[in-house]
Amino acid sequence: MIDRFLSEFEDVYQKSGVSRPFDEYLQLGKLVLFIGFIVEYFLLVGIHFLLGVQGIKLFSGPLILSVIFALITIVLLAWYPMYVRDMAINEIDKNLLYTVTFMLMLSKGGLAIERIIERVSETEQSKYLRNFFNKFLVNISIFGFNPQESLNDVKNRSPSELFTRLLDSIVNTIQTSGDLSSLFQFESDLLIQRKEEENNELLNNLGFLSEIYVTLLVIAPLLLLVLLTTFSFAGQASDTSGINSLNLVVFVGIPLLSILMMILIDMQVSVD
Repeated sequence: MIDRFLSEFEDVYQKSGVSRPFDEYLQLGKLVLFIGFIVEYFLLVGIHFLLGVQGIKLFSGPLILSVIFALITIVLLAWYPMYVRDMAINEIDKNLLYTVTFMLMLSKGGLAIERIIERVSETEQSKYLRNFFNKFLVNISIFGFNPQESLNDVKNRSPSELFTRLLDSIVNTIQTSGDLSSLFQFESDLLIQRKEEENNELLNNLGFLSEIYVTLLVIAPLLLLVLLTTFSFAGQASDTSGINSLNLVVFVGIPLLSILMMILIDMQVSVD
């Protein structure tokens, strides 16, 4: 079970783009766990001793807390490559349209795939795509791979499904017709269509959030203020409680709802 987990974790790690080798990352993680556990344990024992804890609790309490901290460290060490991988996927997918469009322009000049990727690597803004393209060139110039072998090697390292599918299409085109211009034209059209669908979905989501915003921060507070004021004048609440309720709505409720809506809108725009 542990071997299968390590195998799956290594696959995720290899596709995350972390520069440190996997074996070195494991050794570093073990070192951090060991040193962290020892330091935390003796530090907590010292704190418990200063607080006057005696008996078995002086050692059992710090031991339990140290184990909890060690488990949290393990979770963080396992989560970090996944976090980096997700960042890489988002950045690759976001920049792939511009990259393919530039490759389309170069392919119309009759350049070979090696020359196209070399030119793209010089101007690519995404560091993840740039690293993949440089890996393609290194495979050819240093390890003696042919273009198809190098593309397959890069494909196996790619965390992005879109980028992997593009590399597969390039390999198939090189092995068959060799018409890279038509391929990049087709891929750019697909990416443009995908971008349009994402923009339409973003507009729909923002429209839905705007309706929620108007309901929660315009209609609901006004209705609540009117009700509180009416009840206060009707004598169902004391003057002090009525004023406190109004202040709570105006100075606490509305600002908190505004912050919540800003966070939701920012998350939506950042994701899309």
